[in-house]
Amino acid sequence: MSRPVVAFVCTHNSCRSQLAEALGRLLAADVFESCSAGTAPKDAINPDAVRVFRRLCGVDMTETQRPKLLSALPPADVVVTMGCGVQCPMLPCRSREDWGLEDPTGQSDDDFERTIESIREKILDLRRRLAVRAVRERLFALQDPAYRAFQAKLIPNQAPDSVIGVRTPALRALAKELSGSGEAAAFLEALPHPYFDENQLHAFLIFVGRDFSAVLENVEAFLPHVDNWATCDQLSPRVFRAHRAELLPHIRVWLASSHPYTVRFAVGMLMAHYLDDAFDPEYPALVAAVRSGDYYVNMMAAWYFATALAKQYDAVIGYLEERRLPVWTHNKTIQKAVESRRIPEEQKTYLRTLRVHK
Repeated sequence: MSRPVVAFVCTHNSCRSQLAEALGRLLAADVFESCSAGTAPKDAINPDAVRVFRRLCGVDMTETQRPKLLSALPPADVVVTMGCGVQCPMLPCRSREDWGLEDPTGQSDDDFERTIESIREKILDLRRRLAVRAVRERLFALQDPAYRAFQAKLIPNQAPDSVIGVRTPALRALAKELSGSGEAAAFLEALPHPYFDENQLHAFLIFVGRDFSAVLENVEAFLPHVDNWATCDQLSPRVFRAHRAELLPHIRVWLASSHPYTVRFAVGMLMAHYLDDAFDPEYPALVAAVRSGDYYVNMMAAWYFATALAKQYDAVIGYLEERRLPVWTHNKTIQKAVESRRIPEEQKTYLRTLRVHK
């Protein structure tokens, strides 16, 4: 897909709009194309703007930019005026906004630096917003109304209006397509998301990440915004499998969180990565120590112990024999284990005798 074009416009196209174009090229070229123009352009870019920008950013604007008329602009998706009251009635676009910036012309270097910093923050914000807009449009193009109605019923704590209705295979394919792009990076920064499907896509984008440190940073940023079991369980980064030793300290921290879905995620990671060759008897003890009144935390704990019974039966059966789990978790563990095809019938028969009757 082609990137949207952002046109920065002011009267003289010599200072603020030139700085915005330069910062757009420097910081957001992976999401949008930047250009600038003016209604009455001067002959050259403000020399103080050129000098201060070169000192701060190491870029000489005069090498690639020059003042020009609006007629020299390519078709623009977004028009941004700088705050000089310029009117652009003949410049069509999808959206326009005014940044209300003071003109530093004739002022001190400190004033230029403040203007550059203000523009930098606005460029990064625009980068995030345009990335989200593009991704959201892709999601709505993939909407399945029948699946939307079905999905909304599965996630009872999600407002129906927050569900777009994109099927999981389509979300996975979109995440694979976007992975590594500037659009994806900006989307991952744009938290929180208002749509359930955006959270699901966020989880899939994290899943395909290959750099452990970057993935861990994205997980840490995302977890406080996870508000349902489906997104929580979808968040299972594949890179974690190769970094179990580095991951474990973070799991311990997540287990102590007051946020239910962070705790659920931590238990899920112990179940996914530490029940086979990396198993240690300490790990079920960590899960058994979790005390929560949240249904989705306790359900994950039961799922963990039922899976542990299938993989490490001798190491964990004592938790049931000695009633070391909360009653609800204890009985739900047995129920899920009895329903499992991975546990022999003789073990299921014994597990039934361990049910706690209130």
